[in-house]
Amino acid sequence: MVNAKTVLAAIRGAQERRVQRQIDNDERNADCIDKDLTKATTIQITGYCLGVFQQLFVLMNCCLLLGYVWLMFCELQGDLRSALGIFEQPKVGTHRPLDTLNDDSFNKYFELESMSGLH
Repeated sequence: MVNAKTVLAAIRGAQERRVQRQIDNDERNADCIDKDLTKATTIQITGYCLGVFQQLFVLMNCCLLLGYVWLMFCELQGDLRSALGIFEQPKVGTHRPLDTLNDDSFNKYFELESMSGLH
């Protein structure tokens, strides 16, 4: 797993070396208050992004684990029901494929005729 502290420490080290090279090349950069040579804001935003990425990664792994647990539960329940002979009988005559419906049978299928008083 990505450790945000070690990555951030490596970024800070690279930034310090870059700033030292800029100061060594031009002495005026050492006392310049107009330039942000340290890029502190960039380092902070990078740290926050790495932290958010790490939290999202952990959250996704937890969701995946819960999904696997739920799948195992469903499989075990199905195996237990089949071993005990417990089967739910489907209601006969209540299911019709939607592609067989036409405009005349739509109200009848969804029992809208009895609700609206249309006969």
